[in-house]
Amino acid sequence: MVFQILKINLRKLLRDRGYSLTNILGLTLGMTAFVMISLWVKDELTFDGFHEKAEETARVVSISRDPQGKLNWAMATTPWLLAPALEEAMPEVKGSARVWRGGAMVFEWEGKPFLEKDPVLLDPSFFDLFDFEAIQGDRSQWLSEPNKVVLSATTANKMFGEVDPMGQSIVLQDSILLTVSGIMEDMPSNSSFNFPILLSAQLARLFKPEDMTNWGNWNFDTYLWLDPLADRVALGKKITDFYKEKSGDDEDFSWVLQGVKEMHLYSNFEQANARSSQVLSIYYLLGIGFLVLIIACINYTNLATARANKQTKSVSIRKIVGASRQNLFSLFLGESILLTVCALLLSICLLQALFPWFNEMTGKRMTLHLWEPEVIGILLLALCLTILISGIYPATLVSSFSPLKYLQGINMAGSNKSFFRHVLLVGQFAITAVLVTGTVVIFRQLNFLREAELGYAKENIFTFELSQEMRERPQSVKDELLKQSNIAQVTLTNQPIYQIGSWTDGIAWPGHIKSGTLKIRRLRVDPNFFDFFGVALAEGDFFTSESTAPTFLINETAREALGMEAPIGEQIILNRVEGRIVGLVKDFHIRSLREKIEPLIIQKNENYASQVFIKADSKDMKAALLAAAEVWKTFEPKRPFEYSFLDEAYAQQYLQEARTSKMLNIASLLCIVIALIGLLGLVAFVVVQRTKEIGIRKVLGATAINIVGLLSRDFLQLVGIGVLIAFPLAWYFLQNWLGEFAYRIELDAVTFLLSGLFILLMALLVLSFHALRAALSNPIAALRYE
Repeated sequence: MVFQILKINLRKLLRDRGYSLTNILGLTLGMTAFVMISLWVKDELTFDGFHEKAEETARVVSISRDPQGKLNWAMATTPWLLAPALEEAMPEVKGSARVWRGGAMVFEWEGKPFLEKDPVLLDPSFFDLFDFEAIQGDRSQWLSEPNKVVLSATTANKMFGEVDPMGQSIVLQDSILLTVSGIMEDMPSNSSFNFPILLSAQLARLFKPEDMTNWGNWNFDTYLWLDPLADRVALGKKITDFYKEKSGDDEDFSWVLQGVKEMHLYSNFEQANARSSQVLSIYYLLGIGFLVLIIACINYTNLATARANKQTKSVSIRKIVGASRQNLFSLFLGESILLTVCALLLSICLLQALFPWFNEMTGKRMTLHLWEPEVIGILLLALCLTILISGIYPATLVSSFSPLKYLQGINMAGSNKSFFRHVLLVGQFAITAVLVTGTVVIFRQLNFLREAELGYAKENIFTFELSQEMRERPQSVKDELLKQSNIAQVTLTNQPIYQIGSWTDGIAWPGHIKSGTLKIRRLRVDPNFFDFFGVALAEGDFFTSESTAPTFLINETAREALGMEAPIGEQIILNRVEGRIVGLVKDFHIRSLREKIEPLIIQKNENYASQVFIKADSKDMKAALLAAAEVWKTFEPKRPFEYSFLDEAYAQQYLQEARTSKMLNIASLLCIVIALIGLLGLVAFVVVQRTKEIGIRKVLGATAINIVGLLSRDFLQLVGIGVLIAFPLAWYFLQNWLGEFAYRIELDAVTFLLSGLFILLMALLVLSFHALRAALSNPIAALRYE
């Protein structure tokens, strides 16, 4: 029976190649998009969930909020002393591990230096809490001694090539001899950890000796393995009281425990649910994946029901000779299954070809192994959904045909079925219009973020971070850079201007507020900082090079937060340093445009510089870069010179939005293509049905334009209705997405109208293609058509 159904359907599909190819192409594109997006969503939602102890492991985070509940600060760093003390004092804590991200370090093997940006120091117990695959070496002994080092597979290959790395000696920072004790698989793409080199936490004694005895130095991430029955909220309060007792700190903040599975998507403590904006993007994109698949299924359903009249004769004859409705349902469902399986096989081939590009676009390191249960599950889900959505209704419709009505000449795929097709077509183009409108709005928002007036210049400027040695003599570095003829200006700060993370609540002034009640961002700059970046002065003066007394500048938001009507000349105390406010600068954006401008206090740099900004002479950027690289070599001959352009570094803050925009662009394009393929198929079918009518109209004097209008009018009305339905839906979803940004574009009617006109124009072009062919055909041939 199954073989017979397969043979009949193969014969039918080969006979009607246009119908078959149209459906297979649409379903292939829809399933490919659905599977790709589903794999991406699966990767995002399963972050850090592959560890055996993931449910029982938590990260220690400190959070401070004002009386109104607004976040003052949140930090995932803790003192070195906290983890072992908690293990000893609290029975709920069964184990712990500390991690320190020490910043870029230079490693050397056989005279060849290697710069690693993200080496980490961690306790050996880290591997008891987290599961990463070992390639070589005994995991339990990997970091059992301070002089051992573990490399990722990629790092080992980069350092040693074909040489076996095990037991090799490498030198850290010119003086620390280490032995390679293990090689591990690269950490997976759905891991919050991506460590290329792992060192023993005991080495922190060489880099941060003061942290070993000081409860006030918070530089280490702490992860706790907890009793499954532990009340995490209550335990967080116990840890807070314990820390304050040990440290003597009476500051108003709390320690909380965040599950490791929540770190990736739920670390935005500005929001009540700690959810990042990426969570919203994940669910939107998952919905888009379903919508693309549904559009492809609608195509199939529309074409199958439109084609139903052609099958009335064969169905009636089959029923007359004894075929049951169940037999016929199986036969026509078999056709859907056959088409869907063909589309799935083509989709798998497309996935294999496009997956490297998809990884590059999304910034992932996912692998596509077809034998993995998750991949098999997603492929089967795509197959089953497609068969259910696209196959059930056409099979039910065709198998319900009555042979008696056929003999009586009654149209069994009449107005009711046409109405259903019209509803599906409207829904298809409504979905397409939502996605196209979303693409336009997200593009406009990203363009707004790139082009927004920040209050400082970012063009023709490049920047680099000072090495540890260079930070000990920043003025010497600046002087050497200024000696280069191609470098016009140099300024130093203690952090990037576009992402000022340093803050303090240690600000007070007589007669106003007490220290600790206001969170304020803090920036240290050279006196020429304001001229270099074009930061505008509202009142008072800038710093002078000659002044030695402590002086400060504040921004307009800080003046409002401090309640100062006339801030110039006010005496303030900042972290026990008393000084005078000499200037008020106009607000400029100190972080991404997702956040409102915060209060900022600016101090003069006094050997706290870590970031260099350089402006090229006469915009000769290439020569300036070469000159800066030469200066770098004089201070750091073993480390490569790494820089970034300021405008590009600023744009990196919106990388996730840019990736979401790319995925939405592709999804929208696919929806348009699939919808137009379906529309093309429907028009082709209508043209065939109305061939004689078209011939008669032409004989009676109808022009080509009349024929095009006749065939296009009804379809364009349906597309227009779909576009109108889409507008309120698009407005709702886009308002929610734009709500993630403190500074954003406004939704306007022009954006929606342009999106609608674009879809109507594309539909008109497709409709005109077939309509013109029919209108320009020979009417005699049309009248002979049977």
